[in-house]
Order: sequence, then C-alpha cells, then structure tokens
Amino acid sequence: MMGTADHPMRKIRPLIDTARIRQLCEPLYAENGRPSIPPEQLFLALLGGYLLGVTSERALVRELTGNLVLRWFVGLDLDQMPWDHATFSHKAESWGLILYCACDTEWASGNRCDSRI
Repeated sequence: MMGTADHPMRKIRPLIDTARIRQLCEPLYAENGRPSIPPEQLFLALLGGYLLGVTSERALVRELTGNLVLRWFVGLDLDQMPWDHATFSHKAESWGLILYCACDTEWASGNRCDSRI
C-alpha cells in the first residue's frame, strides 16, 4: 500500500466486509451478460471519496486516477482505469432503495428502513 503506516484508510479498510457487500448486492445483478464492476469496489470508492472530502462523481474519478492510497483502498490495480463518472449515478439508480435498506439493516442498530420509505 502507498501512504504511511498510520494513514486512516489503513485502519478503516480492514473493518469493511467486502464479501458481505457482494452478498447483499448479488440479487441486483444478472447471471448472464458482460462482467459487472464489483459492487464492493463501487462502495469503497464512494466511501473513500467521502473520507477524502470529494464532492462530485467527476472529482471522485479524478481522485481514482491519481490517488494511490484511494486506489489501494478500492482495490484498483495500477493498470486499471477507473470507471466513468456516470457509473456511480447509474448504480445508485439501479440499486436504489433495495440496497439502501439492506445496508441500513446491516450497519445500523435496528431496522429503520420502513420509516424511510
């Protein structure tokens, strides 16, 4: 990893269960068709962008292009191009409330999803 041993992202990354994110998103993906972007990488990109104070999807793609710590956090190899900024909007629309509720149920105490519908 790039960055110092005490970098906050080094401490946060091991706390995120990427296998669980993939499991929660599995029903939202088709079994056939072209390979999709791993949902855990999109989640990590959004979380990493939030932690870095990135304020737009275009700025997030710029960060993913040049910020080695963020690339490590997300799991992008050095030779992988980051996704188009529209990918984030598209996934937010397609995942929608289903994923929002699943995440809320998983990571918050109690099921507050019904009150947000």
